[in-house]
Amino acid sequence: MSDARIIGFDKQLLIQTGIHFSTLLICVALTGILIYCLILFIKLARRGIVALDIYIDQNKIKNKV
Repeated sequence: MSDARIIGFDKQLLIQTGIHFSTLLICVALTGILIYCLILFIKLARRGIVALDIYIDQNKIKNKV
């Protein structure tokens, strides 16, 4: 065995560590983007509900007259 293998810092281990770290970073970034998109969707849905309520109220007034 070589000395590098005993210490545990061979090239393959460093490459695997880099791949795992970058994968973890990508997962965290995608989770953040997912949460941001979910918040935007909830805001859009709430605005749509308010707009629908206004539309229904205006049509009720027109139908009564």
